[in-house]
This record gives sequence, C-alpha cells and structure tokens, in this order.
Amino acid sequence: AEDDARESAQQTEYRSFLTRAVVSLALGAVAMVLSMPLMSGATHGGHAATDPLQAWVMRVWDPWLRAAWPGIYAVDPRLIAWLLMGLTVFVMAWAGRHFYTRAWTALSHGAADMNVLVAVGTGAAFLYSVTATVAPQLFTASGASADVYYEAIVFILSLLLLGHALEARAKTQTMTALRRLARLQPATARVKRG
Repeated sequence: AEDDARESAQQTEYRSFLTRAVVSLALGAVAMVLSMPLMSGATHGGHAATDPLQAWVMRVWDPWLRAAWPGIYAVDPRLIAWLLMGLTVFVMAWAGRHFYTRAWTALSHGAADMNVLVAVGTGAAFLYSVTATVAPQLFTASGASADVYYEAIVFILSLLLLGHALEARAKTQTMTALRRLARLQPATARVKRG
C-alpha cells in the first residue's frame, strides 16, 4: 500500500511538472514571437544586434515573421513589452512558483541550492526587464536600448520544469522496475539438505 501511494504521488508529480513545462514552453514560443519586433532595429533606433545569436535570429527569422505576420510590427512596442511582462509574471507565479518558494526556504535556513540560483537569475532578468518596460528612458538617455528578456525567463523556467518532469518520470520507472524485480522473488522455497 505504501509503494502504491508513493508511485501514485510520483505519477502526480510527473504530470504536474510535465503540464507546467509544456504550457511554459508554448508560452515561451509566444513570447519569442512577440519579442521579435522588440529586437528589430526599427524599434531600437537602428542599433544593430551585437549578440551573434540575436544577429542570426534577426537575419533569418525576422524577415520570415514580417512576411507571415506583418501586423505584429505595427503594434506599439511598449504594449508588447507590457504583454510580455504579464505573460512572464503568470509563468513565474504559476509554473515556476516552487523555484521561488524553495529558494526562500533555502535562504531562510542559510543555505543556497539550485533553486536559489534559478530565483536569482530569473529574478535579476525580470527586474531588469521590468525597469526597461516601465522606465525605458533610464536606458535610452545614455544611448542604450531598453531591451527586455522576458522570453529568456520563460524558456529558462520551462526547460528546468521539463528537466524536473524527466527526472520524476525516471524515478517512477525505477520504482516500477524495482517492484517488478521484487515480485520475481518466489513466495516459497524448498531447501534440499545433504
């Protein structure tokens, strides 16, 4: 009975992680598409991308997205940034909540673990992006572009959740294999002496 309860709890944990990972990955894809107009040179005063990956994305995917969905480039970039902020808050609060609660617990005990690393990294990116969304003039006054990194936050959380889901599935499969192995043990045995 204890094994059945433990296996049921692990199955529930696996489904929970998988659901949150899949929803977060889908929202990450939406965030990536919505971020394309924000990354384009037209919305950043013509600044060219210095990051090689961003430059490649802008060279390859930006023209395709402009042709497939030109209306998105007509939307005010500030509105897109606010939408991305709302989407990110949802993912952080719903899908990634356990990272932040576990990080708080670890810090309150004077320890640091992976959850603290995730919380600090995504939290810093979120605060930077919120500042760029709410007060972009703080960046543009010095000639810098007010870039936001909401899609990165969502993807980081979703990939970590996917990793947790795979780990939970592996635990469940290991538990099942061990139970099957234990069932192979015969209930009775004959001992032949001499």
